[in-house]
Amino acid sequence: MNNAIKLKAGDSIGIFSPSSPITYTCPKRFIRAKKYLQDRGFNIIEGKLTGKHDFYRSGTIKERADELNSLIRNPEIKKGDILFIEDSLKDSATIERSFSLLKVNGVFDKISGIILGKHELFDDLGTGRRPYDILLEVMENKKLPFLADFDCCHTHPMITIPIGCQVELDATNKKVSIL
Repeated sequence: MNNAIKLKAGDSIGIFSPSSPITYTCPKRFIRAKKYLQDRGFNIIEGKLTGKHDFYRSGTIKERADELNSLIRNPEIKKGDILFIEDSLKDSATIERSFSLLKVNGVFDKISGIILGKHELFDDLGTGRRPYDILLEVMENKKLPFLADFDCCHTHPMITIPIGCQVELDATNKKVSIL
């Protein structure tokens, strides 16, 4: 990635849990990771759902939406935005439903491109279809530049893209640059 923004001692890192309660289910790993970052001089800001759980999720739908809203401060998608989608441990039916919800809510009519993260441990339910194929079907004839199987978040290497940052997507050359 070009123009990567490097964190330095004294910078703040926010930790939030808008989906699974990983800080609850893996407390030792979380404490170790937090200590590692603090020992390097970073300030850790924990979200309200850090360490909490509501069965398979970190909180109620409203609590998780509030957690995400407080982080992003503007979850609204505007004309020209690049949509970044990533997930893991899901199946074809689940991501088809998620992509369809984006479509019916007009998201694909507003954005200028898509970065689709590599989906770790994806279950194609015997279809042989990848998330890329499902996204193309849901979008029908909508022409948008997008990059599929982008190494980030739940995959290895675990590259992080800051939420809300400005990026340049060059789908032809398969490049994403943080501006």
